[in-house]
Amino acid sequence: MITIYVRHPVDEYTHWRRSFDAHETMRRRYGLRVLKVQRNIDHPLEIIIVLEAEDLALAREFAESDDLRMAMIRAGVVGRPEVWFAEDV
Repeated sequence: MITIYVRHPVDEYTHWRRSFDAHETMRRRYGLRVLKVQRNIDHPLEIIIVLEAEDLALAREFAESDDLRMAMIRAGVVGRPEVWFAEDV
């Protein structure tokens, strides 16, 4: 199982959250499951997302997709997100 960690700032949380939730169908197409969505306590416009995937290649394809890039722009993600892929050891 692959775990994906994503961190990025947003310009407004409520708008971002609605957009994020609306993108669930696309995440499912790539075999991703959301484990957690968190906000940085000291910087509440910084979002941390933890996802799970069975297929690393599909997860990377999703992370690099134009669909995700455009969804992030529409959602108000500020700057380039940080993404890490990890596996259980």
